[in-house]
Amino acid sequence: MARSLKIAGVERWPDLDANSLEIEAVLTYQLDTSRFRVRGDQPTEGEEVIIEDGSIRLFGGIIVKVELVDKDLQIWAVECDDYTNLLDRKLVVESYTGLSASNIFLDIAAKYCPGFTTTGVRTGAPTIETTGDEFNYKPVSECFKWLCEYVSWHWQPTYNKDLEFFSAEELAAPAPMTLESGGYFRNHKHAIDQQGLRNRIYVRGGTMLSDPQLVEWKADGVARHWPLPFKSHDVSLMVGGVAKTVGVENFHDEADYDYMMSFQEKYLRCSSGTATPADGTTMSLTAKQDIDVITVVEDLASQQAIAAVQGGDGVYEHVIVDDSLTTIDAAEAAGNADLREHANPRVKGSFETEVNGWAPGQLVTINLPDRGITGQYLIQKVTITPATDALWTYRVEYGGRLLGIADFLKALVSAQQKKKLGETSVLHKFTYGSETVQVSDESRIIRHRMPFYVKSGPLFTRASVAYKQDGTQVVANQPRFETGKFDQAVMVEEGTTNLLTANQSSVETDTTGLNATADATISRDTVEKWHGVASLKVVTAGIGTAEGFYTESINVTPSATYTASVWLKGSGTVNLRIREIDSAGATIGDTFSNVITLTSQWTRYSVTRTFGSTGVKANMHVRTVVTQAITFYADGLQIEQKAFATSWTLGGSTRSPETLTIPTAGVLNPQEGTVEGWVYVNSTLLARNWNSIWGSLTGFADNGLWLDYYKDGNQWRFRRRINNSENGPTWINNLSEGWHYFACVWKPAEMVLFIDGVRKATLTNPGLPSVVAAYCDIGGLYRETGGFGSHCNSLIDDLRISSRARTDEEILAGYQSGEPLEADADTTYKLDFDGIIQDIVTTPVCGFVMCASA
Repeated sequence: MARSLKIAGVERWPDLDANSLEIEAVLTYQLDTSRFRVRGDQPTEGEEVIIEDGSIRLFGGIIVKVELVDKDLQIWAVECDDYTNLLDRKLVVESYTGLSASNIFLDIAAKYCPGFTTTGVRTGAPTIETTGDEFNYKPVSECFKWLCEYVSWHWQPTYNKDLEFFSAEELAAPAPMTLESGGYFRNHKHAIDQQGLRNRIYVRGGTMLSDPQLVEWKADGVARHWPLPFKSHDVSLMVGGVAKTVGVENFHDEADYDYMMSFQEKYLRCSSGTATPADGTTMSLTAKQDIDVITVVEDLASQQAIAAVQGGDGVYEHVIVDDSLTTIDAAEAAGNADLREHANPRVKGSFETEVNGWAPGQLVTINLPDRGITGQYLIQKVTITPATDALWTYRVEYGGRLLGIADFLKALVSAQQKKKLGETSVLHKFTYGSETVQVSDESRIIRHRMPFYVKSGPLFTRASVAYKQDGTQVVANQPRFETGKFDQAVMVEEGTTNLLTANQSSVETDTTGLNATADATISRDTVEKWHGVASLKVVTAGIGTAEGFYTESINVTPSATYTASVWLKGSGTVNLRIREIDSAGATIGDTFSNVITLTSQWTRYSVTRTFGSTGVKANMHVRTVVTQAITFYADGLQIEQKAFATSWTLGGSTRSPETLTIPTAGVLNPQEGTVEGWVYVNSTLLARNWNSIWGSLTGFADNGLWLDYYKDGNQWRFRRRINNSENGPTWINNLSEGWHYFACVWKPAEMVLFIDGVRKATLTNPGLPSVVAAYCDIGGLYRETGGFGSHCNSLIDDLRISSRARTDEEILAGYQSGEPLEADADTTYKLDFDGIIQDIVTTPVCGFVMCASA
């Protein structure tokens, strides 16, 4: 391919000192740079530079420095930055309220970025309540960076002057190759630094106000002055059942109030005009008290991994003291931010290769056990230099963690106001309990919930990478968030193995393992792609029918069921088939999909076949059904041993099953409660018996509650089990594909299943279990059940658990509101799944969210 260096539109490759050319690409909104030397006419600062290798653009930007290094030969040293410099020619003066970060980004681009396109701006970024005065004569790039730090997204200008704004999850695409012994790389360096390692962090913040606390005592008919057990805020007072006004010493006029209170000296007294309360009169003070903001967060997976290597418990402790943290949420955010930075040893490494396709943000897998190096690492910088007339040398630098996460978590803390740190003499172990308060000659025991109690956070696990519906890779043990009923939803899915090869499944290298049929032609295309950097382009000649492509055969197990699936885009009509083949290579039979009308949007299709006893090989075909000259694209191919299609995973790899569990202690009462939320109902969810939405079951023949779909009876079932005795309300399914609202309500008098706000089925006097399991499974029934339940294999959004049986009116109102469910006083757990799995119950808790680390 012809190489090109254009300066201000003029070709200068013949003038280039090729050995001087260097292109440095770095992560997202850091500056990409290039430097080189040319002979002849002097380049000028501010001129545009474009470097290409055939159709591939390697760099695009602006000259920022020119220096004459050889006067006799007229050789100029040139330094360039990417197009960020063009963006910062104008200053942004704007304020935004209640808009998504995507819309704010697009508005700034339209007003202040002439000459730039915005096709790479993704929608669906979190909403920003207000930008305040942040964008007050601020450069465009700084505004974009502020947006990224606020919502944990990324931005960058491309070498084609297109602006990209996207979720951090899209950053981690797979690298072009795995580093293995004998691979095409050299000069590999790898270093580990354990300095600053910590995986359990105590956070000591300032103070916050507790829930209202009730203190009662009996007047003795003499005292007019009473000590209080704590500094009191938001005070209300009842004397003998009659409300009284309370003023503050040295602040309010005593003549206007029945009683006066000293905040600093912690007492309550009668005002001069107030009669002494009679003997035996009940004094009831309700007030909030200052309580210390103290919490602990830890990375359990890091502790286990370090313990396996070093022995002991693997715990490295650290404390953060910051009096600006005045809520538990802020304290946990600060602690989790520090964990992200320091819970695992830092890794730095580099290598050189002539294999192309490397870019910052990719995840490179290193499998060098002989050197003690295995794992996935984030590529942070790629430097490109010419190796020969046909090859480039890529110097790749990688690190051990993703950037941007800590800044995002710290953003949650940014609004906290400075407050003096209270003296803390003990580490709090938050728990339920009772207090005894004694005042005067008589005491009364007052039982109430303490301001904090221990509640474990939800736990999500998946031991492998997985891929979202747009082909984006998500690293191990991190949830997949997709478009939900409200903002985002979480996918909880069983595992699978893609029996195709990696190249057959994604066409990342070439067309090996893929063949054209009839008069069609196939090629690897890097313009259209659903996943990675390429797809399969298929062009039919229109000479006959059955033009298209097929995969080379793979080995399968006889007498099993297989499903083939593929993402397609284009025009015309085709069908998808899975073929059963015997050991001699003869076709036993095909199973066809319905006729597929292709569109301009990537769409997934699947077909299933049960093989016979002689079916030992399989392949898949996509072919035209009538004579037509069309072009279409295929990506994300998969054959799996299942009776239905699960989400795509790279060929030759296995996606581990996902689990999402929450604790039941203080959350799920087996005698009364409500579990409600939104579920995306589709054919995969309805594909077999016992696909479960939620459940807590102590064992296959023991006690618990759950909601599932039973295919054999086409029934939605809300079930209870007591010592292997099972019953519950059921309803014959007639739901269309899409989002539906399910509510399970139970109390001793009845169990009720609501769908879309309507009471569908009722079982009276059901007899309820006395216990449930220690954990409740979300998106399946896979814990402590002996294999009884199955994953739902679909999306769940806006889940709420309540301590009481909600009424029919409340269920209908929740469905009709068009808004997420409210976390009210009866809510014991609430998960909205909007980019994080976190209990958002308004009651303060010392709990933390756990995602098992990769």
